[in-house]
Parts: sequence; C-alpha cells; structure tokens
Amino acid sequence: MLHQPSSGTYGTITDMKNSLLLMTLLSVLFVSCGKEEKQVDNSTKSVFETISERHCFKINFADSSYYEGLNWEPYSEIKMHILWPEMLLGKTPEPLQKEILAMAFSDTISNVASGIRSVLSTPIFYDDIEGVSQTEVDSIPQDFSSYLFIDVAPVHMDSKVISYEVNSSSYVMSAAHGMYSSQYTSYDLEKGKVIELSDLFVDKNKLLPIIKGQIEEQYGTKDNCIDYDKIEVSDNFYIDGNVLVFCYNPYDIACYAQGIVKAEVPFFNLLGANNITSYGQQLLSLSE
Repeated sequence: MLHQPSSGTYGTITDMKNSLLLMTLLSVLFVSCGKEEKQVDNSTKSVFETISERHCFKINFADSSYYEGLNWEPYSEIKMHILWPEMLLGKTPEPLQKEILAMAFSDTISNVASGIRSVLSTPIFYDDIEGVSQTEVDSIPQDFSSYLFIDVAPVHMDSKVISYEVNSSSYVMSAAHGMYSSQYTSYDLEKGKVIELSDLFVDKNKLLPIIKGQIEEQYGTKDNCIDYDKIEVSDNFYIDGNVLVFCYNPYDIACYAQGIVKAEVPFFNLLGANNITSYGQQLLSLSE
C-alpha cells in the first residue's frame, strides 16, 4: 500500500535528516583505504545505500472528456529518495528491510527494485480508469501536475536502536490540497528485531492517559482542531533517544490543517504503572 504524505516536505526532510544523522552514520561506517590491507571488524560496520529516482509522465486518457475543463494537461511526477540499510553492525537487517518495504510500497514487495517498478508500472491515481496509459517524458512543461514523493531515511540511531521514517507526499491535479503521512518503525540492533509496543509494555492501553496528557501539554486544548476523544494508542511510533514518539497523521485525530500530531513521551513518564516488560526495561534502560 502506498502511503500518502506531506506537500513540499521532500527536499527539506531529506536535508534535515542527512544533517542530523551524518555524524552517527559516519561513526558506524568503516572504509578501508591506503596501501596496506587492514582487517576490519565487520561486527561494528554499518552500510547505507542511497537510492534516488525521479520520473515524469504524460497521462493519456482514452476519453479526453475526463480532463476537460482543467487548465493544465495531465502530467505526473514521481520522486523517491531512499537511504537503504544494507548492513547494520555487521548484519543484514532483513526484518527492518521487510518493514521498510511494507511501509513504502506493499507487504508483498520483496526488494527495493521491485517496489520502484510497482510504483512506475501504472499511472498513479488513475490506474482504475479504463483505457488510461502513461508516457515517460524528460520534464513536465508546466508548473502544475500530480505528484508522489517518497522519502525513506533514519530519524534516530544509537548503539541500541535505529528508527526509520517513510514519509510520502502526494497531490492529484484539481484536488483542493495534497496529502501526506509519515510511518515509523524502530529496530533493535542487538537482537535484530522490529520493536512492537507489545515488546515494551504489558498493556499498551495503559499508555493512553500518558499520551493524551503529553499531547495536551504540547498542543494545548484551545486554538487547534485536535479531537481528544478520538485519540487511541498509536502503533505508529518510534524511539528517539530517551523519548517514545507516537505519531498521528492528518485526519487520525485532527483536521488537515493541524498537520501531523506527535506525542513525545519521555521515558521517565512511563514509570510507575508496573507496565514495562523486562525487555522494555532493558532496551529503554528503565527499572520499575
């Protein structure tokens, strides 16, 4: 399933993540150079592959009346920027790779190349219209078109955990506005597993008042369109240092104008309910 994300966020998100994570990624990437062969301890080596794609298409309709009345011809633009985790601490992180592919493309996709082909194979947003096709072009001869941008990159990495974001942003010509979302996952580097809430907590529902309180503290109860009655414990979360971040995309709990709502819960706020599993205590360096 392709996830829809934030308009105009593609370049900014990529630049910001690259800046924030550069030192961390460099600290785990070892490159052998010079005249002498040196043994490299692969158990501490991490390698990321940068994959960038940009494609422009002219959309062809069998029935031209479909786009009569539009001020622009139907074109689409697709951009994908993926910082792919080839190796993390000397191991291929297959569970993380599988999770990233599922978030960015579909849970039936087995590799990045297949995911990219699946996006490019049919006209995005128009594939359910009979007789529609697309022709790839070098550029779009107008300032206005449908688009889909997918950005995949880590948002946090330390000695225990790496957290990834899949951000997607899309717009369909003639729509009132674009759509965007961010999906997250965190990965235990030592155990080689994707971290679920059930791994960390005995009963995730006990987190609800903590999350509501955090959102109220961050956003207040006035001058926003957050529906506090709609808030549930989101499985769309990630670990960021000493904070557990719960993410709510547009329309999950608030109107489009509110944007993505994040409850940034410090680890120490999770104590006191005897709700943290032994694994969670070890991973989060907490004790109850």
